[in-house]
Amino acid sequence: MTTALIVLCVLQQLLDVATTWHVIRRGIGREVNPLLNAVMARIGILPALLLTKLALLAACWWLRPPWPAYALLVAIYLPVLINNFKVIQQGRENRP
Repeated sequence: MTTALIVLCVLQQLLDVATTWHVIRRGIGREVNPLLNAVMARIGILPALLLTKLALLAACWWLRPPWPAYALLVAIYLPVLINNFKVIQQGRENRP
């Protein structure tokens, strides 16, 4: 079960990078995390996204938390991804 949750977490992180990058690059949305916004302003959007995701995954690798921690990450990122996909869909619908 832990392996499946880890794989799901990694896939969610990759999807979050891709969808957030798309939303910001297209100008159809913005990053709502103020800390991540500050990092993006300092080093750029894609480097900030990749750096923060790699830091999260490295922490998980190093600390090896129990499976409930991965389940919590999956639960936290599911609404984030749903929101990103909604913003992308709204951006498509609002295209001239």
